[in-house]
Amino acid sequence: MSFLLDTHVMLWWFTDEPMSRTATEVLRRSENHVFVSPVTAWELNLKAAKGHVELAGDYLDAIAESGFEILNVTWSHALLAAGLPPHHKDPFDRLLIGQAASEGFTILSRDMRFAQYEVPLIEA
Repeated sequence: MSFLLDTHVMLWWFTDEPMSRTATEVLRRSENHVFVSPVTAWELNLKAAKGHVELAGDYLDAIAESGFEILNVTWSHALLAAGLPPHHKDPFDRLLIGQAASEGFTILSRDMRFAQYEVPLIEA
C-alpha cells in the first residue's frame, strides 16, 4: 500500500514522538510505500522561521535513509486541491489531501478534518 505523511507525522517519526499503534506499524513495514511531499518542507520551514517549530536539519537525508520517497507536486495535484470543498482552510493540508486523492494514497494524520474528504485516513 501507499501512504502520504502529514507534516506533523513526518516530524514525529524522526523525533521519536509517540503515535498510534496503527501508524507506527504502517511506517515500520518495509513493504509499504511511504511518501513525503515537498509541501512538508515548505510548511516546516515557514513555521521554523516564525519560531513555531525547531528543526534539526532539512530532513532530506533522513527521508532517504528511512526509505521514504518524495512525492513531487504536480499540476493535477494542485487542481484537485483547489477544487476541494472548504472543510479545511490550511493550504498545506489541502494540497496534501489533493495529492493523496489524486494518487490513491492513504494519509497518516492526527488532523481529523481530513476525514471530511474522500481520502483514506489513518489516525496518527
